[in-house]
Amino acid sequence: MQEEQWISYIRQKKVCLCSGLSQEDLEKAIQKYNIRSFNELQYYTKCCTHCGTCKEKVLEILKKNLNYKKN
Repeated sequence: MQEEQWISYIRQKKVCLCSGLSQEDLEKAIQKYNIRSFNELQYYTKCCTHCGTCKEKVLEILKKNLNYKKN
């Protein structure tokens, strides 16, 4: 498997490769710590604190979960 294919495969399982966080990990943290902001999510999970390539996906997950909480 080529490096690009490997990264794509891993990215399907993990949102933040540097911190090893999946979408499920982030969603659980949002619920557990009642996270309301990106900075809080970074604080509790350490997501987006290294290379930053996951920021767009992390923001998408946070927004989706904040909208879910409001309803």
